[in-house]
Amino acid sequence: MISHGKDIKIFTGNSNPALAQEICKIIGIKLGEADVNTFADGEISVSLYETVRGSDVFLINSTCKPDNDSLK
Repeated sequence: MISHGKDIKIFTGNSNPALAQEICKIIGIKLGEADVNTFADGEISVSLYETVRGSDVFLINSTCKPDNDSLK
């Protein structure tokens, strides 16, 4: 199942964290620790609080318009 890395990491934006939690529950891993915030000028800031080096990383998030707001 894992193609490149030693493990899988799953992160979520703010559009559907419940879906990401359910996926993690089904495959038996914990959701990655991250924060998605917005700067005063509207730009997005994403902070990951764990290493992803050597891992297969997946982001569970909607791409519905407005795209930028779905990341918040």
